[in-house]
Amino acid sequence: MTTPPRDPLLQGLAQLPVRDVPPHVAFRIARRARARLMLRARQGPLARAWDAVLEPALTAAFVLVYLGWAVQTAIVLLSPR
Repeated sequence: MTTPPRDPLLQGLAQLPVRDVPPHVAFRIARRARARLMLRARQGPLARAWDAVLEPALTAAFVLVYLGWAVQTAIVLLSPR
C-alpha cells in the first residue's frame, strides 16, 4: 500500500483550529429550525405552491431582468461614441 503524497497546503489546513458556535447557540438554532419545519408541514397548498414554485420563479425573473439591465448598461457604456 502506498502513502498519499504530502501536500503542505492540506497539512496546514488540517492544523487549523475548529471554530463552532457555543452549545446554547446551537440549541437555539436547532429549536428554530424544528419550529420552521413544523410550520411548513402545516401550511396549506397555496403557501406550499408559493414556496416551491412562485417565489423561485419570481426570484429568477428578477435576477434575469437585473442581469439584462447590467449587460445593456455595460454595452452602452463601452460602445464607441
